Amino acid sequence: MGHDNVTFRTNYFTFRCTISVNCTRYFIVDIGSEIIRIVFKRNIDSNIQNLSPRDIAMWKVYVDLIRKAQEAGEMSIKMDAESTVEAIIYLVNGIGITWCNKMGDFDYVNECRRMIEFIL
Repeated sequence: MGHDNVTFRTNYFTFRCTISVNCTRYFIVDIGSEIIRIVFKRNIDSNIQNLSPRDIAMWKVYVDLIRKAQEAGEMSIKMDAESTVEAIIYLVNGIGITWCNKMGDFDYVNECRRMIEFIL
């Protein structure tokens, strides 16, 4: 039974990561760097807290996802789930700003995936 539970968590983790990547691909890449640049600028100029990791709408979902993956032994990272998610959000925001600055001149999703895999 324990093995089935780990399999479920692995599938859940993979499923959630796939959804997140697909959403990112739509909301960032398909919309385009110019629109995302406007969104970043609006968030900064209006002091909207969407760029602050602990204030994003998906904070709890991401923390729970990382925590479950850690409990299932899927991740060897020693940081607690909250710090891990915080690092990932900062990383993704930084890559997003760089992507906008370079006018979408590199594969945003693959670069995020590559850097997240490096952290995890």
